[in-house]
Amino acid sequence: MDDLGNLKRFVAHLGDNSLPVGAIDWSRVRVIAWFDPAPAADLTSVPQVRAERDPLGLFLNDCVQPADGATVQSSELYEAFVQWCRVNGRSEWSHKGFSRAMSDAGYEKVVRDGVRWVGLSLQLPKMDGVQ
Repeated sequence: MDDLGNLKRFVAHLGDNSLPVGAIDWSRVRVIAWFDPAPAADLTSVPQVRAERDPLGLFLNDCVQPADGATVQSSELYEAFVQWCRVNGRSEWSHKGFSRAMSDAGYEKVVRDGVRWVGLSLQLPKMDGVQ
């Protein structure tokens, strides 16, 4: 069997829902696209699909702005994330899980008057239904 056939079977396996969401190694999907080019719309939609399934990225896009020299209290940012999850029908994460995801995404934290995230400013939109 040729390599292209093996890659196509691998892609089919990824689509059979046997893997949990988030377990897909997107770098492999790009390699497969190199071997078997798909229409440009399919290739550009991969990051879009990831963004739609990434609550942290969506929250940061909606409620946080980069700000040189600014910091935001970790507990304040986490509470805003929890409220955002409730309003948007997303599952809430533990504070520890949220902090790990922030670190994994490359955000820096410092211990100064508690734990603070560096270079971020919280910009909360008005969210109906939040108390």
